[in-house]
Amino acid sequence: MDLRGPNAVDYNVLQASVTAVSDPNGPTVNVTPAQEFKVEATLKDIALDYARGYFGNQLFSDTVLLDLPIMEKVESGLVDIQSVQLGLSFSNGTKVPIRGALTQIANIHSSGSTVALNAPVIGQDLYLAPATGSWNSLNPSTQQVQVNSGNSNIEQVMENLGSKFQAGYAIEINPNANLNGGWDEIYSTSRIKVVLHAQMPLQLQADQLTLADTFQVSLKQNGAKTHVVGGYFQLDAANAFPMQAQFKLSFLNAQKMVIDESVGDALVLSSVAGIPNASGILVKNSSVRFYVSEFLMQHINELKFLRVEAVLDTPVASGASNQVVAVPVGAFMQVKVKAALKTEIVY
Repeated sequence: MDLRGPNAVDYNVLQASVTAVSDPNGPTVNVTPAQEFKVEATLKDIALDYARGYFGNQLFSDTVLLDLPIMEKVESGLVDIQSVQLGLSFSNGTKVPIRGALTQIANIHSSGSTVALNAPVIGQDLYLAPATGSWNSLNPSTQQVQVNSGNSNIEQVMENLGSKFQAGYAIEINPNANLNGGWDEIYSTSRIKVVLHAQMPLQLQADQLTLADTFQVSLKQNGAKTHVVGGYFQLDAANAFPMQAQFKLSFLNAQKMVIDESVGDALVLSSVAGIPNASGILVKNSSVRFYVSEFLMQHINELKFLRVEAVLDTPVASGASNQVVAVPVGAFMQVKVKAALKTEIVY
């Protein structure tokens, strides 16, 4: 920022006292007026506590990348989201007039698919008056903008299921030059903010929506002693979500290469086909078995990671097709895991 004032003639004074000492054990040093002494001063990591003056007509622009790590668990499939509403609140906590704009908002999927938001707010100039008050009573000026399914493609942006959002912005201070008479002010509490409020009903349709996560595990046994040679794990689930799931377990070595896989022998069924519990929420009970092969048990000492994959759908009661479902308040899934293992006894 140029802090030379409205007429560009003001300056700051950095006063310093320099004491020069020669080596007391060294030779005599002669100092003459022709010799020069230079002092270089550098200011680093400056944090403004207060500034006043004309800050000039400045333009700042940038593009930032926001990560949503939870979306990295989504591998494939489709989802239909209903009635998304976003509220954008722009706030100017500086006593400087500002003109700003959102230049872009886009969702980026790991596959390379990118969906940009098309809405009136993108590229629209927003004027924010200077804040009022002082450092302990600062009252920012604000503007509100609504983005919804009716005035934008926000549903398509969210349905891209990417784990990254890219946002671009431009901010111009004093867009109409020095209207404050050189009395722009910034306090240590001054902030320029964009706050996002999202309202998205838990109402959606899932079509082969595939979620996956990998966990580190360590199982060992000695084949020369009594050991497990096979069997199965059984998952008993009480599902109150209106979606069904097909599970698959992948057993991986240290290089995350597949040693063996086990696909559940049944689905965790949707609550749509269930019966009401005491709270009136539909609940469906299911049992799924994951069989453990003899081959896996022979290589169990190589097991380092377990990959769990779930394929989600929201079927109608007949299961013939998927539908948009509303997730009820209080929905839950209770699970119990038990095992039936075959062992070989070595004496």
